[in-house]
Amino acid sequence: MDAGRADSAAAVRCPLSEREPSSPMDTSSPTQFELTPRERTRLDTIGALAGALGLLGMLGLATVTARPEDTLVRWPIRIAVVAYFAALALMLTLDDAGWRARTAAGRSARWLWTWGSAAYLVHVAMAFHFVHGWSHARAFAATATESGFGEGIYVSYLFTILWPLDAALWQLAPDARAARPRWASVSLHAFLGLIVFNGAVVFAEGGMRWAGAVLTAALAVWWRRERSRRRLIDEGPTDPSPI
Repeated sequence: MDAGRADSAAAVRCPLSEREPSSPMDTSSPTQFELTPRERTRLDTIGALAGALGLLGMLGLATVTARPEDTLVRWPIRIAVVAYFAALALMLTLDDAGWRARTAAGRSARWLWTWGSAAYLVHVAMAFHFVHGWSHARAFAATATESGFGEGIYVSYLFTILWPLDAALWQLAPDARAARPRWASVSLHAFLGLIVFNGAVVFAEGGMRWAGAVLTAALAVWWRRERSRRRLIDEGPTDPSPI
């Protein structure tokens, strides 16, 4: 029995191989390790608690500030932006099992993606409550004043639907999400990335703009590094020439 258990554990712990077809969103060679069910449960518990404590901490901060409405509007979007970039950085390292949330990197990216979208929803709710008075007309006018294009509010509405929807799909049906066509994932991330860049850099002000620019540059460097690393892995080691 002990030998059987050892063989089973080794099968789970071995690097991912060609036994599974690659996901359309595969971005790295199979070098990560699958988690055991107990490890998945432990990581999910940590991810759920960490995100919940972060949002509760932000709400607690609002109770001790002079203008709690500013805190409730600004801090959720800051948390969302940081979580967004952190999730993307991990996504660039994922293989098929990672996209199916079977590895530590995949599960961590999934929780960052989920809590980032949740923080963004809090930001939207607080902005509509404190700034726009739950008025679409006022939100439209504010968008027109800020960007010169009031209809851009509809793009924001679409963003508000797509990010949480994608996060929910990753939580509830990771296999289906990993198996969707590559064009769908690329289109989604291109759209989300454009909106985040505009919000965090182009139309941001002060420290938020600098932070957004730094995060964007860091992600670009990380992306180039991961591409180079994957290229080296795919090419494999070069046999030394005989002397």
